[in-house]
Amino acid sequence: RVVGPLEIRTYAPTLDLAAAELRGCDGALPAAAAPEPLAYGAGEPPLPAWPCAMPTVAVPARAADDGIAVRIFARVDGAARVLDVTSAPPGAPLTTDAPGAGVGVELPASGGEVLVRLDVAGPARLDLYELHGLR
Repeated sequence: RVVGPLEIRTYAPTLDLAAAELRGCDGALPAAAAPEPLAYGAGEPPLPAWPCAMPTVAVPARAADDGIAVRIFARVDGAARVLDVTSAPPGAPLTTDAPGAGVGVELPASGGEVLVRLDVAGPARLDLYELHGLR
């Protein structure tokens, strides 16, 4: 759809977040805490605990539509940091100055798997987001 000087496109998500898995430690991906209205403090639900300090989160990614570049970035809230974001097969590494999103990867057109290595020192929430654009 064209709106003035902009071309607006919709897209289907590339990442299959429901199939994400934890590698490099025993246990499962941490689940979001159930809402506890009397224990919110500042209004935020508690951050989930991770089963290990150096996990890798693996997320399947489908192939991009023709002519579309998909860039994946990761950010965390809480006591963790993103060490790197890579893909298999290898994609192009990315950096950005956007707050909280220092590293990412541009996926190969074939898709594959996104790998996010973390350094976790306490409760934290991981957020993966994808940006779709023309190649």
